[in-house]
Amino acid sequence: MEIIEQADPPAESSGVHSRFDRRLFVTGMTLLIVVILVYLLKQFSTVLQQLLVAVFVVYLIAPIHTWLVRRRVPPLAAYALIAFVILLASYAFGQMVYRSVEHLAANVPVYREHLNTTFQNLIRKAPGVDRQQLERFFSSESDFINTGMTALFSAAGTFFGFLSELIVILVYLAFLLAEKAGLGRRIQASFDPAAAGQILSVMERINTAISRYVAIKTLINMGVGALTSLTLWLYRVDYALLWGILAFLLNYIPYLGSVIAIIPPVLLSLVQFESLGWSAVILVTLLIIHNGIGYFVEPRLTGNQVDLSPVVVLLALAFWGSIWGPIGMLLAIPLTVVIKTILENIPETRPFGRMLSSD
Repeated sequence: MEIIEQADPPAESSGVHSRFDRRLFVTGMTLLIVVILVYLLKQFSTVLQQLLVAVFVVYLIAPIHTWLVRRRVPPLAAYALIAFVILLASYAFGQMVYRSVEHLAANVPVYREHLNTTFQNLIRKAPGVDRQQLERFFSSESDFINTGMTALFSAAGTFFGFLSELIVILVYLAFLLAEKAGLGRRIQASFDPAAAGQILSVMERINTAISRYVAIKTLINMGVGALTSLTLWLYRVDYALLWGILAFLLNYIPYLGSVIAIIPPVLLSLVQFESLGWSAVILVTLLIIHNGIGYFVEPRLTGNQVDLSPVVVLLALAFWGSIWGPIGMLLAIPLTVVIKTILENIPETRPFGRMLSSD
């Protein structure tokens, strides 16, 4: 009897299945790791937030430190000077927020009277509308103001809570700066030359992208904050400096930050001037400033420093915001840049990293 031997599968087909199985395994493990990381991020949110904010501050002060060292300031003295300025600025801003909220609370009766006058004028001028229904709708302006004041005090409390954690962040910052110099040497001593070179290359790419992004973003935010304060001062809106600083801070959050920064001064102008038209002019002016810089100036300056798709940016804001709130939204872009760079440097996950890019 003739025995028919079964032919071995082609080597090429076997290689394809092998690569597919490997990618499938890596994808499954990646999803499992993501689930575990999300759980750990929520469980250890306080510690990780403080640590990552300290890392963000490292990138923020790095250009300033380099500038000081180039002007013959000793490195340690430069760090001490920067830390002192950070503490002084935080204290001054905290005092300004406290005084502004205190003054705003004292002026609530005046603002309530102005808001009531505005609503009454609107009711008289509204054509073809049931005035009694509008009066019932606007009769809750006290609740509206009380709700707004509660939200404002809550936000101020959150801010002062963050300031109370500033000392812990500065401690993390000191240790990070101390570890920064010897990190490269330890990596070279811990891995073989090829692996150490690849790790250092990935870290260099991450540092370059985030450093340039943070530096340019800070300069842009300073321009936005200055123009916001100047505009509101010219329009005689109360607390113009406070709203400018708020715009500077919130513009670190892409897309959403500028929208959030515009709302408080516009609402304040409504109760301050009793004029919908004047508030509309202020709103349009601020929109032109924020959108003009955000959509025309910023892309030309930042270029493709982070190379992230706008959809990815929005998803990153939603993801990190749902886990860590405002701090997560502040750190969303740097963290996503780190994840994207790591994915691009692992052969099995490189397609996922490329899908996050804007190209």
